[in-house]
This record gives sequence, structure tokens and C-alpha cells, in this order.
Amino acid sequence: MAQRPDAPADQRAQDAIERVLEAESKARDAVAACEAQAARIVAEARLSARRIAERADARIDAMRAAARARLAVELARLDAEVQALAAHPLPPETQARMAAAVEALAARLSGSAA
Repeated sequence: MAQRPDAPADQRAQDAIERVLEAESKARDAVAACEAQAARIVAEARLSARRIAERADARIDAMRAAARARLAVELARLDAEVQALAAHPLPPETQARMAAAVEALAARLSGSAA
């Protein structure tokens, strides 16, 4: 709104008030647009964080399953080894030599060896 220099003071004041009100309205609209944009950004960030957490959980679950599978295979191998050793016990003289060696080692490690 162009202001005429020869316009009465009341009219100029009225024009100034209208400009201020229009500027306030535009500012409110801009703030509302910024708030809406911020809300969209926050919602997108939350969705992204949720997706990241879900992928991480899925990866952790897969790693746990793989570890359980490897553990099961290793336990089965050890069980088979125990069964094989139980089927073929060591001769008594070998067991006696091993027991003596264990006792000697324990004595050395504990400092009671003579």
C-alpha cells in the first residue's frame, strides 16, 4: 500500500497498523510452516531410528542363531570325542604315568616340589 505524503495522519497511522498486522500474519504463517516442517523431520527421524533398531535387532538375532548353531556343532563333536575315548580307555600303566605327571606338575606350580 503506497502512502501518500499528503494523506492525513490518521490514514497514515491506519496504513502502518495494517502493514504491521499483515507482517504479523505472514510471520505466524511462516512459524506454522516451520513447525510443520520440524514435525515432519522429527517423524522421519523417528521412523529412521526405528528401522535402524529393527535391522540391528535382526542382525543380533541372526548372530545369536549362528553362534547357537556353531555351539551345537562343537558340543556334538566333543560328545563324539568323549564317546570315542570312553570306548577305548587308556591302559592302567598309562593312566598311572599321567597321574604321576599331573601330581608333579601341580607340585611344581604350587612350589611344593622337592
